[in-house]
Amino acid sequence: MNRAEDTAHDGDASRVSYDTHVAYDTDVAHDADVSYDAHVAHDPHASHAPHAEREPTGPALVGRAGEVGELLLMLEDARVRRPGVVLVEGAPGTGRTALLERLARHGRARDMTVLRAQCGAMEQTFALGVIRQLFKAVDHTGLTGRPPSTEWLFGLFEGLLQETTQLAERAPVLMVVDDFHYADLQSAQWIDFLARRLRSAPLLIVLATDRDVPAAHQELTAELALSPLCHTIDLGPLRPAAVAELTVGALGEPADDAFVRQCLHLSGGNPQLLTLLLREFTRGGIAPLAGERARAAEAAARVAEVVVPKWLARYPDDLTVVAGMAALLGDEADIGLLQQLTGLSHRGVSSALTLLERTGLLRADGSRRSVHPVVRAAFSSHLSLAERADIQARAAHLLFTRGVPHERVADLILTSEPTQERWQVGVLRAAATDASARGATDRAISYLRRAAQATPFLPERASMLLELGALESRTDVAASVRHLEEGTQLTADPALRARGVPLLADGLIQCGQAHRAVELLDEQAAETPPDDAEALRRIRGQRAIAAIAAGAADGAAPAAELVGSGPFGGRLDAVSTDAVPPHAVPPGSTSGPTPGPTPGSTSGERALLAAHALHTSLRMGTAAEAVAAAESALHYFDAEREPLWVAVVAIEALRHADRLDAASRWTETVSAFDLGGRPPAMRAVLRAQEAQNRFHQGDLPGARTAADEALRLLPDPHPYGALVASAVLLPLVESGRTQDARRIADDPRWRTVPENWLWPHFLAARAQLGAAEGHIHAALHDLEQCGRLLARYAGDNPGRIAWRSQAAQLHRQQGRPQEAQRLSDEELALARRWGAPITLAKSLRAAALADARSDAPELLEESVLLLEDAGCGLELVRSLIAQGTVLHAAGRTESAREILRRALGLAQAGSAQRAAQEAYHKLLATGARPRRYSQVGPRALTAGQRRVVELAVQGLSNEDIAGRLYVTQRTVEFHLTNAYRKLGISGRTDLARTLRSAVAA
Repeated sequence: MNRAEDTAHDGDASRVSYDTHVAYDTDVAHDADVSYDAHVAHDPHASHAPHAEREPTGPALVGRAGEVGELLLMLEDARVRRPGVVLVEGAPGTGRTALLERLARHGRARDMTVLRAQCGAMEQTFALGVIRQLFKAVDHTGLTGRPPSTEWLFGLFEGLLQETTQLAERAPVLMVVDDFHYADLQSAQWIDFLARRLRSAPLLIVLATDRDVPAAHQELTAELALSPLCHTIDLGPLRPAAVAELTVGALGEPADDAFVRQCLHLSGGNPQLLTLLLREFTRGGIAPLAGERARAAEAAARVAEVVVPKWLARYPDDLTVVAGMAALLGDEADIGLLQQLTGLSHRGVSSALTLLERTGLLRADGSRRSVHPVVRAAFSSHLSLAERADIQARAAHLLFTRGVPHERVADLILTSEPTQERWQVGVLRAAATDASARGATDRAISYLRRAAQATPFLPERASMLLELGALESRTDVAASVRHLEEGTQLTADPALRARGVPLLADGLIQCGQAHRAVELLDEQAAETPPDDAEALRRIRGQRAIAAIAAGAADGAAPAAELVGSGPFGGRLDAVSTDAVPPHAVPPGSTSGPTPGPTPGSTSGERALLAAHALHTSLRMGTAAEAVAAAESALHYFDAEREPLWVAVVAIEALRHADRLDAASRWTETVSAFDLGGRPPAMRAVLRAQEAQNRFHQGDLPGARTAADEALRLLPDPHPYGALVASAVLLPLVESGRTQDARRIADDPRWRTVPENWLWPHFLAARAQLGAAEGHIHAALHDLEQCGRLLARYAGDNPGRIAWRSQAAQLHRQQGRPQEAQRLSDEELALARRWGAPITLAKSLRAAALADARSDAPELLEESVLLLEDAGCGLELVRSLIAQGTVLHAAGRTESAREILRRALGLAQAGSAQRAAQEAYHKLLATGARPRRYSQVGPRALTAGQRRVVELAVQGLSNEDIAGRLYVTQRTVEFHLTNAYRKLGISGRTDLARTLRSAVAA
């Protein structure tokens, strides 16, 4: 026989025609692809052991070290007359061809005779096609027309056996056949004939195949696999480490773990698909970073759209059908359902799913989900939108008839075209109920929205819209208002309207349409039977809040008429004058009321009492009256069932009355309940109230923590944002973090919120920031606007916002003592009328400092005494500083020093940097020489504290820090506690951000 050069094959079947032939070749000197191999083969010092191999490994073999090792060991066995057969099984793209190429190079380098053949899909009917590639000189007689006879074939097989045996005696033989599943029947029969007669010949037969591709010799191959000489290697998906290695090699830089995980997810661990993806990433300049994952997914979609259909086209059409349906149905794609939808047999569907799992295109965990959405899209790319919707609709109905859980059916309904089938509406509503019960509000909303689409003319549409609006009130107030409004208009059922109107009114208030809420509640009150006193109480309590929010300019009723007519004759006092004694019910108790007509024992009374408490505060009644109503509303409040606004309003009234301890206690009590199903805006207000309480009590770190959480909960934009923003600003300003405060104050979200009854809170807080920055004119402008809005909304109570005392201090700094005196006198008169201790104490301080008054020491002493009893740490510090300053000016230096030292200690303990700095400088002015000013902020940290903080920022535990610094853990904890206090934070999570802000400053 003649010898010809070995032709390299790259796996492309189109490059192998019928006449292509590959002869055995032992001369490696002219093979450019194996020049390195030839060098190793002819190097007398080179080891021929498999573990000494240093041949280059291509991308397709990354992660295949185990498989390569198995083949090389069998190759060495064949060289010493231990023949064998290897079936390399793998789905498209798993690296079969690359593995065979690697083996052939190694065989040539070991002076073996390499016989190679590449099968193709178009050559399955070419008799002896593979043999023609393996051996060039074959008699062509009788190979045209009818298939060769059995006798002729047997004679040919015997001759080829002798020829192969002779070749093996000259040099060990490696016979490699790629894509063996496409081999013609006669060639496959001969290979089987040869494999059973190897005996001790130095011969290794390696067949690369895809067992799931239909083949004429499928049974023969299965029998061959059972031969004792046969060894099977299954090429599965790559592991994460191999994916990372390929990614780094292709993109040329280290890859983020998240990016590597996405590459594995996108490719399913298929080497060819991964290589194509990485090539596309390189072309698109996509870096292996987590931030590039979105662009990577877009690029992967383009690749999968081309590659995946080509892979599927190699298999029967049934596979494409099953793949498309499996992609559309996801977890629901069990074999039984796919059988019903496709009409295929159980075996056909099972085989198709198994193949898709082997390719890495479906997860092999039984979930029947594609590895990534881009692959799922490629599976179903051949289906039109109508076909997809039809498949999903039929699947949903089949699952419904099986009685599977409602949510599983509803998920499929969501993906199909809307219909008006009653069974779908029932399933969607039931699924929404189940989802809502387990806290999946978003899913419940999506089910009900689809159900509403399917019921434009059904009688139950009104109740469905009200149900939908109630759920949306937790996440999307604007959508909730639309659906609640439509639902209440569609129904004449009093019970349905009674459920929907309060929710709609609350939504209207949140959307800045409080005047519409007032009108709606008036209509509902007129529709309510006069003898339903409980319902009327709830309506009028909510109407009172709506009217306050609407303001006088929006047509709100005068203060005395806020509750309208009805069982209480326009007076809230009928319920609130006899407050529940504080000892009657434990705080936060939800147990039933005690026998007798106790005020606040029903939800309607509690709503009315809460409204009356806030109304009393805003119309400048008395603090005692507001506290009595608020406490009565809160004692029996049921946080799990009643509107959250009742508690929020009552707590706000307690704050106005300076009952900080009570307000804090009730805030904690209500927050202890599971409020996850309540509107985020109301939860944000509750946290903002907690922040304000902590701020005035002198706990600035706690105030900042609560305020930050309130800001996270608040939807953007929202009318309640003014209150939340003020809760964020105040502790930042007082902690000396004016740059952070300015970023909050200038946030664009506040510009989109129209002025409302809560806007004065933001203006007063921004004025404090402006004053701290030295922008006195801007601060005064904000305070003037604050006073104007408070007057408009009938809420100019210094217990709510003491804007006059702030403005008086700024006017005094600007050299306008008369204006300062006027404002401070006005506020003092209002504060004495209101009767709240902290408000009165602040007003006394402002009056004492507004002008040179002979009674200033007495006013400041009264202010300090009031604040000591009220437990308001921050205001106590300010009054002590003012008292010490006045006493020093009057020549009472020793008393001044003592008072200022106390003020400095309290300010430092509360992380109030501005107040601490002022107290320190005032103390120096008295001639005192304190040992050291323990200021707050990063600059206040000692060297030891800074070392501990820096290590904590790096993520080290207290134990690790102690080991690094050779100190005890108790020392580390001591340093961290003091550092937290000086930095005005509550824990490790804020350390890095606080230090970065300090550096930027």
